[in-house]
Amino acid sequence: MGEKQQNEIIRWFENLNAEDVSVVGGKNASLGEMIRTLKAENIRVPDGFATTSQAYLEFLQVNGLKQKIQDLLDDLHNGEQTLEKVGKSIRKLFAGASFPEQTAQAPSDFPDFGEFLIQEGIDSISLNPDSVIETKKRIAQEEARRSKAR
Repeated sequence: MGEKQQNEIIRWFENLNAEDVSVVGGKNASLGEMIRTLKAENIRVPDGFATTSQAYLEFLQVNGLKQKIQDLLDDLHNGEQTLEKVGKSIRKLFAGASFPEQTAQAPSDFPDFGEFLIQEGIDSISLNPDSVIETKKRIAQEEARRSKAR
Protein backbone atom coordinates (compact mmCIF):
# COMPACT_ATOMS: atom_id res chain seq x y z
CA MET A 1 0.00 0.00 0.00
CA GLY A 2 1.17 3.51 -0.61
CA GLU A 3 2.17 6.10 1.95
CA LYS A 4 -1.22 7.80 1.62
CA GLN A 5 -3.31 7.61 4.78
CA GLN A 6 -7.11 7.61 4.95
CA ASN A 7 -7.68 10.75 7.05
CA GLU A 8 -5.82 9.03 9.87
CA ILE A 9 -8.69 6.58 10.34
CA ILE A 10 -6.61 3.60 9.25
CA ARG A 11 -2.86 3.11 8.88
CA TRP A 12 -1.28 0.20 7.00
CA PHE A 13 1.02 -1.97 9.11
CA GLU A 14 3.81 -1.73 6.53
CA ASN A 15 3.93 2.03 7.15
CA LEU A 16 4.06 1.78 10.95
CA ASN A 17 7.03 1.83 13.27
CA ALA A 18 7.82 2.38 16.94
CA GLU A 19 7.23 6.12 16.58
CA ASP A 20 3.54 5.44 15.83
CA VAL A 21 2.62 4.09 19.28
CA SER A 22 0.59 7.21 20.12
CA VAL A 23 -1.33 6.91 16.83
CA VAL A 24 -2.14 3.16 16.70
CA GLY A 25 -1.03 1.71 20.04
CA GLY A 26 1.91 -0.45 20.98
CA LYS A 27 0.76 -3.78 19.54
CA ASN A 28 -0.07 -2.32 16.14
CA ALA A 29 3.18 -0.35 16.01
CA SER A 30 5.07 -3.55 16.91
CA LEU A 31 3.25 -5.44 14.15
CA GLY A 32 4.32 -2.73 11.74
CA GLU A 33 7.95 -3.03 12.84
CA MET A 34 7.81 -6.83 12.51
CA ILE A 35 6.20 -6.75 9.06
CA ARG A 36 8.67 -4.16 7.76
CA THR A 37 11.65 -6.11 9.14
CA LEU A 38 10.48 -9.45 7.73
CA LYS A 39 9.64 -7.97 4.33
CA ALA A 40 13.15 -6.51 4.20
CA GLU A 41 14.41 -10.09 4.69
CA ASN A 42 12.18 -11.24 1.79
CA ILE A 43 9.86 -13.12 4.13
CA ARG A 44 6.28 -12.76 2.94
CA VAL A 45 4.04 -11.50 5.68
CA PRO A 46 0.38 -10.58 5.11
CA ASP A 47 -0.15 -6.88 5.58
CA GLY A 48 -3.11 -5.34 7.30
CA PHE A 49 -4.19 -2.11 8.86
CA ALA A 50 -4.82 -0.60 12.25
CA THR A 51 -7.52 1.80 13.21
CA THR A 52 -6.02 4.91 14.74
CA SER A 53 -6.55 6.50 18.12
CA GLN A 54 -8.28 9.33 16.21
CA ALA A 55 -10.85 6.84 14.89
CA TYR A 56 -11.37 5.49 18.41
CA LEU A 57 -11.84 8.97 19.88
CA GLU A 58 -14.31 9.87 17.12
CA PHE A 59 -16.20 6.65 17.88
CA LEU A 60 -16.41 7.63 21.55
CA GLN A 61 -17.46 11.20 20.77
CA VAL A 62 -20.15 10.40 18.19
CA ASN A 63 -21.73 7.87 20.54
CA GLY A 64 -21.40 10.00 23.68
CA LEU A 65 -19.44 7.23 25.39
CA LYS A 66 -16.59 9.12 27.02
CA GLN A 67 -18.63 10.54 29.92
CA LYS A 68 -20.68 7.35 30.31
CA ILE A 69 -17.48 5.30 30.62
CA GLN A 70 -15.98 7.85 33.02
CA ASP A 71 -19.11 7.68 35.19
CA LEU A 72 -18.90 3.87 35.28
CA LEU A 73 -15.20 3.99 36.18
CA ASP A 74 -15.95 6.53 38.92
CA ASP A 75 -18.56 4.10 40.32
CA LEU A 76 -15.89 1.38 40.31
CA HIS A 77 -13.28 3.53 42.04
CA ASN A 78 -15.82 4.69 44.63
CA GLY A 79 -16.72 1.07 45.39
CA GLU A 80 -20.30 1.51 44.14
CA GLN A 81 -19.95 -1.12 41.38
CA THR A 82 -17.83 -4.25 40.90
CA LEU A 83 -15.24 -4.59 38.16
CA GLU A 84 -17.37 -7.32 36.58
CA LYS A 85 -20.46 -5.10 36.39
CA VAL A 86 -18.56 -2.07 35.12
CA GLY A 87 -16.80 -4.16 32.47
CA LYS A 88 -20.11 -5.65 31.35
CA SER A 89 -21.70 -2.19 31.20
CA ILE A 90 -18.85 -0.75 29.12
CA ARG A 91 -18.98 -3.70 26.71
CA LYS A 92 -22.73 -3.14 26.37
CA LEU A 93 -22.13 0.54 25.53
CA PHE A 94 -19.68 -0.43 22.78
CA ALA A 95 -21.96 -3.14 21.41
CA GLY A 96 -24.83 -0.67 21.08
CA ALA A 97 -22.73 2.06 19.46
CA SER A 98 -22.41 2.90 15.77
CA PHE A 99 -19.34 3.83 13.79
CA PRO A 100 -19.13 7.42 12.55
CA GLU A 101 -19.77 7.65 8.80
CA GLN A 102 -16.15 8.52 7.99
CA THR A 103 -14.84 5.53 9.95
CA ALA A 104 -17.40 3.11 8.52
CA GLN A 105 -16.56 4.25 4.98
CA ALA A 106 -12.77 4.13 5.40
CA PRO A 107 -12.18 0.65 3.91
CA SER A 108 -14.22 1.25 0.77
CA ASP A 109 -12.89 4.77 0.28
CA PHE A 110 -9.27 3.61 0.46
CA PRO A 111 -8.24 2.74 -3.11
CA ASP A 112 -5.65 0.14 -2.12
CA PHE A 113 -8.11 -1.81 0.02
CA GLY A 114 -9.49 -3.93 -2.85
CA GLU A 115 -5.97 -4.72 -4.01
CA PHE A 116 -5.01 -5.75 -0.48
CA LEU A 117 -8.02 -8.10 -0.17
CA ILE A 118 -7.20 -9.82 -3.46
CA GLN A 119 -3.46 -10.09 -2.74
CA GLU A 120 -4.12 -11.73 0.60
CA GLY A 121 -6.88 -14.01 -0.68
CA ILE A 122 -9.43 -12.49 1.68
CA ASP A 123 -12.90 -13.19 0.37
CA SER A 124 -15.00 -12.27 3.38
CA ILE A 125 -14.99 -9.10 5.46
CA SER A 126 -17.41 -7.28 7.71
CA LEU A 127 -18.58 -3.95 6.30
CA ASN A 128 -21.04 -1.21 6.99
CA PRO A 129 -23.96 -1.92 4.62
CA ASP A 130 -23.63 1.52 3.02
CA SER A 131 -20.10 0.76 1.89
CA VAL A 132 -20.71 -2.69 0.36
CA ILE A 133 -21.52 -1.45 -3.16
CA GLU A 134 -18.48 0.81 -3.33
CA THR A 135 -16.21 -1.91 -1.94
CA LYS A 136 -17.48 -4.47 -4.47
CA LYS A 137 -16.92 -1.96 -7.27
CA ARG A 138 -13.32 -1.33 -6.19
CA ILE A 139 -12.63 -5.06 -5.86
CA ALA A 140 -14.07 -5.68 -9.35
CA GLN A 141 -11.86 -2.89 -10.73
CA GLU A 142 -8.78 -4.43 -9.15
CA GLU A 143 -9.68 -7.91 -10.40
CA ALA A 144 -10.16 -6.51 -13.92
CA ARG A 145 -6.82 -4.68 -13.73
CA ARG A 146 -5.06 -7.87 -12.66
CA SER A 147 -6.74 -9.91 -15.40
CA LYS A 148 -5.50 -7.46 -18.05
CA ALA A 149 -1.97 -7.61 -16.61
CA ARG A 150 -1.79 -11.41 -17.02
